[in-house]
Amino acid sequence: MKRRGFTLVEMTIVTVIMAMIIIGTATLFSGTIRSFTHTRNQYDSDMSASIALQIVNRDLQEAKQVAILSSTKIRVYYPKLEVDGTYNRTVLDSVNTVDFFRGDEDGTEDANGKCLVRKPAVGTMRPICKDVTLLEFTSISPSSVDISLRTERKTDTVVMQTNMIHRAIFLRNY
Repeated sequence: MKRRGFTLVEMTIVTVIMAMIIIGTATLFSGTIRSFTHTRNQYDSDMSASIALQIVNRDLQEAKQVAILSSTKIRVYYPKLEVDGTYNRTVLDSVNTVDFFRGDEDGTEDANGKCLVRKPAVGTMRPICKDVTLLEFTSISPSSVDISLRTERKTDTVVMQTNMIHRAIFLRNY
C-alpha cells in the first residue's frame, strides 16, 4: 500500500523542531532589542553630559573671572565688550554674567535638582542637561575650574550612568 501522508510521530517531530527554531529566534530578537535600547539610552546619556560640559567649557574659556558661589553653582564674568565687538580685557563686565547651577527644569535653583541650568543675567535661562545626580564645581587656582557631572537615566530594567570630570579649564581672558 502506498503512503500518502505523514504519520503523527513525523508531524510531532517537525512541530517540536519548528517551535525550537521560533523560540530561539524570538529570544535572539528580544535580546537584540534590549541591547539596542540599552546602548541607545547610554549613548543619549553620554551625549547629553558631553554637550553640557562643552557649553560650560565654551563660556569658561571666554571668562575673565569665575566665582564659585556654592559647590553646585558658579558665576562666569566676562571682560567688557566694546562697541566694536572686541573685549577690553582690563575691565570686568559685572552686568552680563552667566550662572551655571543645579536646579529644576523651570530654572529654580535646587542643590538636589535634576538639571544643569545655564542662566544668563540678560536673556533666557535653559536647562542644558537633564537627569543630573551630581554636579560639583571646584577650583584650585583663579584661572581654572574643575567640573564633575554625573547623569543617570533609568529604564524598566537598567540604570545607565555617565560620570564626567572636566579638569583645568583655563580662562582665556584671565
